[in-house]
Amino acid sequence: LIKGYFMNRCFHFSSATLLLPIRHVAARLCVLCLLLVPGSAQAQTVFTVDGITYQTLTESTVQVGDGMNRAVDPFASTITIPSTVNFEGVDYSVTSIGYQAFSSCYSLTSISLPSSMSNLQSSMFSGCPSLTELNVDSGNSLFSTVNGVLFNKDLTVLVCYPSGK
Repeated sequence: LIKGYFMNRCFHFSSATLLLPIRHVAARLCVLCLLLVPGSAQAQTVFTVDGITYQTLTESTVQVGDGMNRAVDPFASTITIPSTVNFEGVDYSVTSIGYQAFSSCYSLTSISLPSSMSNLQSSMFSGCPSLTELNVDSGNSLFSTVNGVLFNKDLTVLVCYPSGK
């Protein structure tokens, strides 16, 4: 019996062997695990530039946060995410905010998203009681903001209402 969050967030496995027969596998097995097929997982790099932590998604794109740690100093108050970031001579497009990337950033009041942002993962601003304003570059094709509240571009879907408003 394999239960609960067995192998939750196991990012560095390339293979696994279970010595006993499996009779039941819980729903959350390998939550956030990379595929356990040898050679199938692309190595992901985590790096920090100007106080923001990024994780590579592809050879040319990154997300803010690495899925395990807060992306910024928890005492930061205003954050502007750039549309591109350079690391070791490579320019990456910033396209995503990872799961709980800004979790428990108690002092965060405002965040600005670039035109390149296309994916926002759940709980990205959980535990941010001071957050009152979200801004998105007007060139973003998927998101818009009105009075600091984040919507889809057509303003038909509320994406995120800041918890400090």
